[in-house]
Amino acid sequence: RGKGFSGRGRNSVRGSENFGPSEGQIGNAPHDTYWAAMRQIYENCFALLPPGGHIILVVKGHVRNKTYVDRPAQTAQLLETVGFRLLHWHRAWLISQVAQYRLDGGEDRKETKSFFRRLQERKGLPKIDFEVVLCTERS
Repeated sequence: RGKGFSGRGRNSVRGSENFGPSEGQIGNAPHDTYWAAMRQIYENCFALLPPGGHIILVVKGHVRNKTYVDRPAQTAQLLETVGFRLLHWHRAWLISQVAQYRLDGGEDRKETKSFFRRLQERKGLPKIDFEVVLCTERS
């Protein structure tokens, strides 16, 4: 279950999303409904935060119809449209950047992906090896 709670300070906005099977999960909404809802959320955050206030999001792309959908770039564009300024774009890797080399010349890398994501990649669908941390500031 997703939890919303306030962070430090009276103008903090902090929460977490959980795309479960229950009704009303934005992440499960049709494409247009999802973006309309997210725009409304970001506009409300913009209205709440003082100039210089920050929103930091962790966003991951996904695969639709065997094609990678760059949700981090789409989210960054929406935030800028609402009035936020993108400060930083960080990749949070889901695979180890350090390989452990085997005696047979191969290498192993630890992955922290879901079972279903690994299964899709074995079937040839695009790999998603990172999440993106978007750091933005209210202008």
